[in-house]
Amino acid sequence: AAASAGGVNTPLDRYSFRIDYDVSITVDMQLRDRNGNRFNIVRVAHDFADRDWTDVVAELGGANG
Repeated sequence: AAASAGGVNTPLDRYSFRIDYDVSITVDMQLRDRNGNRFNIVRVAHDFADRDWTDVVAELGGANG
């Protein structure tokens, strides 16, 4: 996949994160790592049964990420 940034296609890298259960996380948010990289969230899955984890798929390399 690629995103258009200033008329130039930018390759996107997709990552998966498993974090503590948090239903407030949505696809309208971003994740930031220790190096300051911003990841645009594209998918969120919550463990509604046991409430142990939230899985997040996010992309790095777009206009904002």
